[in-house]
Amino acid sequence: MKKKNKFMGKSKKITKLVPSKNRQRVHVYLNGEYDFSVEKHLIIEFDLYLGKVLSDEEKKEIHLRDVERSLYNKCLRKISRRRHSIKEIRQYLDNKFYKLEREERKEVSDQQQEEIVKNIIRELSESELLDDLKFAESVIESKKKKKSRNEIKQFLIKKRVNSKIIRKALEQSNIQENELIKKLVNKKLRLLEHKQLSNKKKKMKLIQYLARKGFQFNDIYSVIEEMSEFS
Repeated sequence: MKKKNKFMGKSKKITKLVPSKNRQRVHVYLNGEYDFSVEKHLIIEFDLYLGKVLSDEEKKEIHLRDVERSLYNKCLRKISRRRHSIKEIRQYLDNKFYKLEREERKEVSDQQQEEIVKNIIRELSESELLDDLKFAESVIESKKKKKSRNEIKQFLIKKRVNSKIIRKALEQSNIQENELIKKLVNKKLRLLEHKQLSNKKKKMKLIQYLARKGFQFNDIYSVIEEMSEFS
């Protein structure tokens, strides 16, 4: 038997509004039977009250708005833990839509899904909670003591941050690559202590190691040549 879509049928009257246990959502009863639930602020936004009659189109509108606000709040919780790029949030939202129950996915068309995603990203961007420049700056700040400029750049490219934004963020940063190279060289030398290697071979291994990490050869040679171990 084909499952009936919950938005099909005649207009119905609201007969009961019951807060959920955590009081963040409200269960809506139509004609004496539970029909759907919404985030509590939507009760005010859509002026839902006992005795109000809802048409199928109104129920669809409420449902889409509820999906949007629910996903927006999930994004807020995600962003509160750390900054994310616009691309990351878009992928997160796409995954959330994919995981929606089968019935609900049918009730949200691809066009409606795209509109919801755009609305959420626009709202987050307008409130500066989603900003690729600030995201790039936060990434640089958290990684500059461990990663080369090139490694950070490649990380941001993978996050689909615009190349102009990456360049601007890197130009504004204060990445001390020579100090980082010295730190990594000393760490690597400690790991090579137990190996019977000549200074020439140690030097070659260090150059190869640092090159793989994205440092410029001029900077690598400059730091290594200054070290007493190789003077």
